[in-house]
Amino acid sequence: MSRAVPGWVGVVWAVVAPWLAAQPVYQCGTQYSDRPCADAKLRTDLADPRTDEQRWQAREHGLRQGWMADELEQQRLRREEALRAAQRLPEEPPQAAAPAAPSETRRSRRPKDFKVRLPKPPKRPKTRPASG
Repeated sequence: MSRAVPGWVGVVWAVVAPWLAAQPVYQCGTQYSDRPCADAKLRTDLADPRTDEQRWQAREHGLRQGWMADELEQQRLRREEALRAAQRLPEEPPQAAAPAAPSETRRSRRPKDFKVRLPKPPKRPKTRPASG
């Protein structure tokens, strides 16, 4: 499973991020919105409070988790394949076939003059002429 982000996502983020940063954010009770409500508080402290070191550690941790998930998936697939192989019936050893005579040819079940015969269409009921 690939964890790569498509290139277009970065381009969109680069275009949209400055616009998003300029938007005011209001806190209405326990919810956040871009529109003020009756008792709204303007929030300006929404920046990430983590240090560069903490952000780096979080990113590294996420990458390690992704690698671990990929490795575990590969192990699971190998185990499943081994189980499927163990459950297959053993194949019979090939038997030595007697050499076919040169005059012997394989015959088809179908005769050479095979024709497809379709059923006849149903007969039309006879209609009586109208008396007039």
